[in-house]
Amino acid sequence: LDPLARAAFWARESNIDPTDLEAGLGLARALRSLGQTQEAAAAVQRLAVLAPDNVEVLLELTRAHLARGEGFYGVAPAVQAQTLAPGDWRAPFLLAMAYEQAQRDAEALAAHRRAVQLAPDNPAVLSNLAMFQAARGQAAEAEALARQDLPPQLVANNLAYLRSASQTAATGGSGRSWESVGSVQ
Repeated sequence: LDPLARAAFWARESNIDPTDLEAGLGLARALRSLGQTQEAAAAVQRLAVLAPDNVEVLLELTRAHLARGEGFYGVAPAVQAQTLAPGDWRAPFLLAMAYEQAQRDAEALAAHRRAVQLAPDNPAVLSNLAMFQAARGQAAEAEALARQDLPPQLVANNLAYLRSASQTAATGGSGRSWESVGSVQ
């Protein structure tokens, strides 16, 4: 289904049973994919009240805050998800981005490294760490990470993009955003 149809379906299911976590998560994800980040955050926040220790709810709450550009508010649910599921790479992956948005670079780097420990062959995890490092002037280490999993031409293209993004950020432009990273399920 297209995002609008998914949103309509999950909204109906969620209205039938507001305690249905699957429906609530589906609605939040669909709303987020439509760019309705405030509504997505509200939908998943209702679920967090119902199931405060549900890892999927906590991860989606973090995603919703990241999508709104308010990573600071995503830190607590990501930390809680990491505590509840210490072997799940998604929590430190999202936590790293939340720390980045909150401008807490040392903690972001630690979270990136934890995600790499848990999922050393995951290209999204490696790419995020490489982008983090490249954006902070550590292009040599970023390039080494990228070359582990990507063909040379793609690495060259990515590094060119990262250099351009770093220059934009250095001249007062916007830095990384949720849109630049995409959605992690």
